[in-house]
Amino acid sequence: MKEIVNAEDIHRMRKEKQALEQGLAMDLLEIFNDERAGLIQQLRALVGKAVEEIDEKKASDPAAFDGIWAKESPNYSACKDLGITAWNKSAVSGKVRSFRAEHCSDFIRLYGEVVEKIIKGKADAQRKSFQKGSPYQWDKGESGGRQRVPSGKNPEQHNAYAARQGPAWEFLIGLGGGIKVWDIQDNDTTGKMDRVFGLVHGATISGTTTDTIFFLQAFGKVNLDPVYFLLPLATIVGGGHHSLLEVATPLSLNGIIDYHVGLYSTLFPKRGALPESDGVREVRLLLDTYEDHTWNNLILTYFKAPADPEGCLLFDRITDRKQWETFSRSNERLLEKFRTVSAWPRKMEVRRIPYA
Repeated sequence: MKEIVNAEDIHRMRKEKQALEQGLAMDLLEIFNDERAGLIQQLRALVGKAVEEIDEKKASDPAAFDGIWAKESPNYSACKDLGITAWNKSAVSGKVRSFRAEHCSDFIRLYGEVVEKIIKGKADAQRKSFQKGSPYQWDKGESGGRQRVPSGKNPEQHNAYAARQGPAWEFLIGLGGGIKVWDIQDNDTTGKMDRVFGLVHGATISGTTTDTIFFLQAFGKVNLDPVYFLLPLATIVGGGHHSLLEVATPLSLNGIIDYHVGLYSTLFPKRGALPESDGVREVRLLLDTYEDHTWNNLILTYFKAPADPEGCLLFDRITDRKQWETFSRSNERLLEKFRTVSAWPRKMEVRRIPYA
């Protein structure tokens, strides 16, 4: 491990790291969308089943469903790209056959809204059960988590906000995702992890990821390859809604993966002795390739003022690997370590974070 204090080097390493993780997500999205890889077909079939159930539940409370649809559907890429306006089961079912992975993700999110606001009861309790870890971690209110990004109507406030974002922010807001809408709060635990690890400035831990876990377990049953649980890494991170860490952490908390920050091979899910299809093999190779990339800087950043890095500790991917693995395992213990860390920690505070 060595210490980096040159401002240009720090900015470069953080910019490389953020670009690398966004590139990983977007390449993963391409694998999910590649007809030849063989993953998208089953995903469409699962969403088709969900459309049937959504329509059945709509009949039990049409007013509630209309409210959900009116609020959520204008933001769905599926609706924008495929001209879906009013809900019509037959029309939507026909469109599902040509859905891309990001379109499927939209309707997985819709299913989560229907479970939360219409089905309720045991189904909603099951949906919430995937929000593992301490309850504080899932607080999205004003006291923690995230808040709305200041609008352009107040340039002074908005410019102050923009100055606090990481190097990848200008690119990410162009995607029009949640990072453009939601500002992570200074006291948010995953936000502090994003900053110290030099990652994309996100929008707190991803509840949409846990909704996706719920959906895939509900409709995939026992026959679904666990690689499908990486869908949120492709669509949520690739779409600019959350950082990679904010999606990988709930996957780890639910035992689907055992992610160690920056060691992208550990994003690959636990699959037992299942045979690898072409798509699964491509995912594995992609993760290995990104882990070995020269831009994969394993760093811990410390600050002299908010959004103003003073230096970082750079870990060697070979000689320091064991120490990094021990420290960076994205589980509840890591969340607890960062819970009491300052929003923009100084050098000695970063050094005092327990490495074991």
